[in-house]
Amino acid sequence: MRSLPVLPAAAGVFLTVTGFVWFLTEPAAGVPAAALNSASAPVFAQSMQGTRPDGQLTIRHDQLQVDPELLYLFDYYLSAQGEKPLPQILEAIRAELRQRLQPSSQALAQAEQLLNRYLDYKKALLALEKAENSSVTKLNTAARLRARLSRLHQLRVSMFSEKDASALFALEEMRDADAVRRMEIFEDTKLSQAEKQQAYAKLDANLPARLKEEREAPQRIQNVEQQVAQMRASGASEQDVYQFRAMQFSADAAYRLQELDREEQQWANRIQLYQQALRQALQLPDGPLRLPAVLTPSQQIALQSLRNQYFSPQEQQRLAAYEGRS
Repeated sequence: MRSLPVLPAAAGVFLTVTGFVWFLTEPAAGVPAAALNSASAPVFAQSMQGTRPDGQLTIRHDQLQVDPELLYLFDYYLSAQGEKPLPQILEAIRAELRQRLQPSSQALAQAEQLLNRYLDYKKALLALEKAENSSVTKLNTAARLRARLSRLHQLRVSMFSEKDASALFALEEMRDADAVRRMEIFEDTKLSQAEKQQAYAKLDANLPARLKEEREAPQRIQNVEQQVAQMRASGASEQDVYQFRAMQFSADAAYRLQELDREEQQWANRIQLYQQALRQALQLPDGPLRLPAVLTPSQQIALQSLRNQYFSPQEQQRLAAYEGRS
């Protein structure tokens, strides 16, 4: 459950493939924090069913390694706001930190201090967004986003130390700055289409290694998963699939992909059971499932009852495609 960049929703260009790279990235070198695998822990919120706490924390020489993984852990639990009160969420985060960082009281103290600063940062970020939404500007999209990146950077270095702000946000800022530059090229009316393509190619050639890895990750995963599909069609076992993925990526990435397979299969099974129950309750004909355009009051009650039985409120937002709705 990785967080997305905090730029405006209109700037869709900023959505990245961080989630793909997460599958490919091995745990950071050093001593992994305790209890990395929390898959067996009780589900904190209904929307988190089938997931485990995000973020891989690492201790080096009794010090917490400060990196974006810490924010992934914080955001995993903070995403439950609306389902759980904030004090309960914070207690869950602190309990997770105690479990993972128990070998080092110093690392635990660092993490808790950063949690407090991150909460203050989130509050300040909300205030910044409200101020931006109420302001009127004639700047084009790229100029507005570049100005916003500057304000974000200033906010971050004011809430964290320079060192921590760099460790936590440098990669995100590098990624966003690259996207702004691409937006500038896109909006440059003086450039022909061919010149724009050349400018994009130049940016691609000069990308830092980590960003190049992110851009290449989707195609790499797609190629491997095509081979996995062929292996399964040929009768390969799940252990064979795991070993093949581990050779292509890493043991940890193979495990994560295996978990994703399991979650997708569980979702498919629930959808199948839900559709069967829906057909029976609403007396729908065979063939592709399609709900009537207008439901009677009793049908609406039955529909919502089945939705609540099989899915969380968050999951229900995904059901239209499985109910034959546009």
